[in-house]
Amino acid sequence: MSKNVFFDGGANKGQSLQAFMKNWPNSKNFEIHCYEPDRLALDVTKKLVQSEFREFKNNIHTFRKAVWIKDGEIDFFTKAPASEGNTILYEKVKKENRSFIKKRVECMDLSKWIEKNIKPEDFFILKLDIEGAEYKVVEHLDQSGVLPLIDVFFLEIHGLKCNKSFDESMKIVETLNNHNLVP
Repeated sequence: MSKNVFFDGGANKGQSLQAFMKNWPNSKNFEIHCYEPDRLALDVTKKLVQSEFREFKNNIHTFRKAVWIKDGEIDFFTKAPASEGNTILYEKVKKENRSFIKKRVECMDLSKWIEKNIKPEDFFILKLDIEGAEYKVVEHLDQSGVLPLIDVFFLEIHGLKCNKSFDESMKIVETLNNHNLVP
């Protein structure tokens, strides 16, 4: 039996969850997975689920983990609790030239998650806003062969914010275009 799945990588304070639930047709029939490594930001997402989407809370799952290319732990740099722009990339921290707090957080291998949870007959929407980690994650998704399982891919590319060149950013677009994931 097929299912509809929305995966929100870099859920922050639930902004994308809220937009998805209010604007995507049939969103209430989706299994939803929100991943966010910042505890306070994820707490805001959980409160949003309880207040605005209480009747669908059994379909919405939240996890305090960073989306990455392997399972385990990774350094996570925060500007302030529950702020935007927190990252696992030290290059982004150096580029911003501001003080960050470094802590260890759990991370998950997105490719493994997709292989385990998504079947070809499922309708799968992937949203990633992972503050520069998208370069390695998209490459890993391509190398592991799971990109064909994605039906819709919303991606924020952080480019110059994390010292990536235009060509490096265009490589992501080309990879996604090769899998018909760029409109």
